[in-house]
Amino acid sequence: MLRVAICGEESAGLRVFQCLRAEPVTLCLVLSGSVERPTPLASAARRVGLPAYPARCVRERDFADVLRDERVDVVLNVHSLHVVRAEVLAAARVGWFNLHPGPLPEMAGLNVPSWAIYRGHRRHAVTLHEMRPQIDTGRIVARRDFPIAERETALSLYARCIRLGVAEVVAFVRELAASPGRTYSAEEQDLSRREYFGRDVPDGGVVDAGMSSERLDRFVRACDFGPYASPWGHPRISVPGVGTLELLAGETLACARGRAAPPGTLAVHDGTVHRVSADGCFAITKARCGDRILDGGALAAALRQDGLEAVARDVSPTAVD
Repeated sequence: MLRVAICGEESAGLRVFQCLRAEPVTLCLVLSGSVERPTPLASAARRVGLPAYPARCVRERDFADVLRDERVDVVLNVHSLHVVRAEVLAAARVGWFNLHPGPLPEMAGLNVPSWAIYRGHRRHAVTLHEMRPQIDTGRIVARRDFPIAERETALSLYARCIRLGVAEVVAFVRELAASPGRTYSAEEQDLSRREYFGRDVPDGGVVDAGMSSERLDRFVRACDFGPYASPWGHPRISVPGVGTLELLAGETLACARGRAAPPGTLAVHDGTVHRVSADGCFAITKARCGDRILDGGALAAALRQDGLEAVARDVSPTAVD
């Protein structure tokens, strides 16, 4: 029987564990979280008697011996960001496989669903690939492409990546378990098409005067993880005499030509704060100001109270279809 280990984090790692419990494979161990902060995946493994190791063990040379002692065939890396030592990668009898929440080779690295939204991509993908010492360069064993919704947020796109990605992982494991020689099909990546995304945040997270409303709308949605912390934080606007606004939600509007204020201006219209740009306006429907989270109306009232009056009373915005 195929012997599988899971190196996973977040809900995706737990979901893979739950699905594989129903498959004809032997789950050997999991790597997840830390001793100080056990994860739901680690807790679930311990409840059924499986050893759970801190995720950082993949960086330790001696962990290769653990994998060999457990006779692990396959290690599934599911949303774990630890860089695995080459000796540990080599210890699994079939190999390590990573579930990447983006299309490879086009979008390697970190936070790629957010980058896809920020750049205005129409399609996205999840990719399952062999792991090599260089990040996200291994042969592709499965890829699932799908359209990005018009008002997609980082949270909704990540959720779709998890759902579709877990299905690809389970299908691959099922196919491998049924193969007498543990063989599978894989395709080399065309690394000439590779782009790597690191930890940098677009524009340093700052909204400058020249940013279009359309781009700002994509930026806000790319940072929208709902109740969860955003790895990018949120787009920031500096308001003289008030401080910094973090934009949490909003919508793009069209302003009547020739009547809008200069790009970068904050305008109060009908009790809502708009940021004016060359291509229209962005209505701020939710923002953080200091330790306060305010909806659009409360933000307008708070800014007026703090000294920002309506600086563009002639702005006449209408919603963009």
